[in-house]
Amino acid sequence: MPAATASGADATPNGGAKSRDHNQGNQDRKFTIEQKTAVIRVRKCAPTAFYEILGLEKTVSDSEIKKAYRKL
Repeated sequence: MPAATASGADATPNGGAKSRDHNQGNQDRKFTIEQKTAVIRVRKCAPTAFYEILGLEKTVSDSEIKKAYRKL
């Protein structure tokens, strides 16, 4: 009987988790320059600058924030 591992991965040499090919579904997805620059800008900004990036006031509702984010 094979030994069980804590991670559930196979103990065989070719069955380790590191040797498996993973497909996340978005690896072949292409993005526009505008989308890439928006993501970089969001990652670099201060937490309070998100309203400015989305072009919103700080008093808007959650649904309005979601709509503006989808439009990016």
